[in-house]
Amino acid sequence: DAAGRLWFTQSIEYPWPVAEGQTGRDTIRVMSDTDNDGVPDKVDVFANGLNIPIGITPVYGGVLGYSIPTLYFFPDADGDGVADGRTEFYHSFGFRDTHGMCSSLNWWIDGWVYGCHGFANESEVVGTDGKPIKLQSGNTYRLKPDGSHIEYVTHGQVNPFGMCFDPLGNQYTSDCHTKPAYLVLRGAYYPSFGKPHDGLGYGPELLQHLHGSTGIAGIVYYAADHFPAEFRDNLIIGNPVTGRINRDTLEIHGSTYKAIEQPDFLTCDDPWFRPVDIQLAPDGSLYVADFYNRIIGHYEVPLTHPGRDRERAAECRAADS
Repeated sequence: DAAGRLWFTQSIEYPWPVAEGQTGRDTIRVMSDTDNDGVPDKVDVFANGLNIPIGITPVYGGVLGYSIPTLYFFPDADGDGVADGRTEFYHSFGFRDTHGMCSSLNWWIDGWVYGCHGFANESEVVGTDGKPIKLQSGNTYRLKPDGSHIEYVTHGQVNPFGMCFDPLGNQYTSDCHTKPAYLVLRGAYYPSFGKPHDGLGYGPELLQHLHGSTGIAGIVYYAADHFPAEFRDNLIIGNPVTGRINRDTLEIHGSTYKAIEQPDFLTCDDPWFRPVDIQLAPDGSLYVADFYNRIIGHYEVPLTHPGRDRERAAECRAADS
């Protein structure tokens, strides 16, 4: 955020949502570097009692955060890193599929908060203006941070999980099950299961390759100078299935871009490494959220499988040495 703090969520409940009327054990937390040595040394619980809070973003005066089935505003008037309460802003998001709900919230410079809607969920979401939108499976949307209005950005994709913008304002998403990355166009349709386009065809593809996986999560447009020059203006993409962080350069083709596959940005010999989110920090370094789990598939392995780890996760920082 503007104070250099790192915000993240912690979920013990996943993959099982807490029953209605019960209090969840999940939290929103904020990590700080109080002595400015580049190493976080303080973690505060900003809000607790939550239910699988996947999507969060700091906004003016507090934080927008999702907790099944509502997107709340958590005010923090004194900036002490502890929420002063919560107010229901947008309701209600579907949660039949808990691995792809309201995610990837991004407060952009146009004043809107952009987000992703995940696979197999159906939602009818409304703000204080009383104008609902219906979201079915993969979609991207944007909303006013004051709770007043939500609207479509695109239609389709299967399970978008990860979003970023480049310096020109182009919006990119990463998508599980179709292609690792899209440059999404306002109002366009994109491939999904059983969802046709509007008769004009789908939005243009950004890339032809799959980076060896259909389970992509997290994307960053690297517009900083912290790393060597060849990384400038690259797309950095999390690949939790292969345990790699992939990289693409962009070339202009007509009125759009094409992504060209490059050597991986990062590889790891730990089979539990699961990079599910990547964020660009103000100092040019990259922060990676590691789900760190033996099992990454939501549908492919029973949710009751004893191999699902519910205790560990990691956050790592990539910086040029």
